Amino acid sequence: REPLLDWTTQSRRRGITDLEFVPRRRLQMVAERLRGRHPAAILRDELMDNPYPWVKELIRGNSMEAIIAGLDEDERAEMYRRNVPLSVAEQVTCLIRQATDPNILGRAWEGWAPEI
Repeated sequence: REPLLDWTTQSRRRGITDLEFVPRRRLQMVAERLRGRHPAAILRDELMDNPYPWVKELIRGNSMEAIIAGLDEDERAEMYRRNVPLSVAEQVTCLIRQATDPNILGRAWEGWAPEI
């Protein structure tokens, strides 16, 4: 499967007239990851791209950001609030903590299929 074709199809489904918007946005997110941007900040921005208004409302409030960034843990909060690129090791640590955070796992959609 070709991701660019899937993303273009997603643009059509969303009714976006610029069919290259979603592919461009996805590639921009990849570039941000490579530059060391914090994974929670990228996830927050990806959720803001969601077409459903209720998702955007949750993100605009600080509660969702606190969940995805793990702001209830001092070490995670400090790393999130630093405004410098993360090392590869720091990015991996952040991703592992997100992937194993019970507060996030408990909110995951029941139909989520990570193996796809």
